[in-house]
Amino acid sequence: MTRFSNIILLLFLAILSGNAQEKVTAFGKWYDNSYIGVNGGGAVPTRHHTWMSDLTPNFGIRLGKNITPVLGFLIEGNAYFETACAGKGPDYHTKTFVDNLNVNFLASCNMSNLILGYNGEPRLVEFSLLGGYGWGHAFGKKQKLNLISSKVAFNAAYNFGKKKQWQAYIEPSLNYGLQNFNGFTSADKFKYNINKSNFQVNIGINYKFRNHDGTHNFKWIYVRDENEIKNLNNRIHSLREEMKNTQEQNRVILENKDAEIARLYEEIDDYKSRSGQTGLSNAERSLKNIIFFDEGVTTVNDMQQRQLEAIAIYLLSHPETNLMVNGYTAVKNEGAELISEKRAFSVLVTLVKKYHVSVDRIDFQGLGYDKNKGDIVTFEKKVK
Repeated sequence: MTRFSNIILLLFLAILSGNAQEKVTAFGKWYDNSYIGVNGGGAVPTRHHTWMSDLTPNFGIRLGKNITPVLGFLIEGNAYFETACAGKGPDYHTKTFVDNLNVNFLASCNMSNLILGYNGEPRLVEFSLLGGYGWGHAFGKKQKLNLISSKVAFNAAYNFGKKKQWQAYIEPSLNYGLQNFNGFTSADKFKYNINKSNFQVNIGINYKFRNHDGTHNFKWIYVRDENEIKNLNNRIHSLREEMKNTQEQNRVILENKDAEIARLYEEIDDYKSRSGQTGLSNAERSLKNIIFFDEGVTTVNDMQQRQLEAIAIYLLSHPETNLMVNGYTAVKNEGAELISEKRAFSVLVTLVKKYHVSVDRIDFQGLGYDKNKGDIVTFEKKVK
């Protein structure tokens, strides 16, 4: 046990320097991840005494704060109510209700989280090591005693409650007197001597205070390094460019659609003329045009106006013909009919305002969702 406290200190420094992860705990207010608890049990000199007959009861209070899911600090105070060796001579008997006090400042290491990692909430059962130094005081002796003490402990905890805000534990420990222990002055100051120690077992319960975010324990946040963020941004930019190129390709395809349709009609007319058949005129064929809309869009763009120009020319050259404009949408929701109606109305407004077709000659209607037609506007000829 020599220099045990130095080993504990080195362990904590290793934890602080080596426990880096991609996930880190979210540090909030200064009071977050704090707790308060009470405990009680018994202590007995480790050597040369009968454990049960010389047992000293004690009661303690502790206040602590966890800095990370692994590392924490706490201060505790314990009162001992009857000296273990009270019946063995006047040097041991205090004649006071509280015979001894001990206050410790301890560091804690959650071995479960250190070895297995922290998963965003406490495990049901956790194991920790504790170690540190303290001050002890004995009452009622011929000479009042103040001593420097040290405690090393093993803590087995059970977390419970809806948010695991409660923690019950059992904690066996060794409590060393490093100076002026039990009335004797140690020649080897600050040397851990098993003959100048008590073995203690306490059980207790802690309550973890509510954090500023409503939790009672640590939660994870995910951090990314600069290179990872840069790669993600580059990927997003690349996807946006791909989408932009795809939209541009689709736009070109739609712009060339009318030319391709006209070419196909010409081939059909040429075939029919050679076979003595007649087809629709180019003007009448314009009424077969379909106006395509992007999803959710209800306004007419420049490309669609060029398509509507052919329809307007036909209507102006055929005053006996009226027109029904039918709007559709490929999205099935409560607003489908309204969207389809707005599309048909936008087409009507364009024909009237831009191409001066009489509004009395055009009707419109929104026919809502049609999975077979999609986001389009079609036309029907109505003879007066």
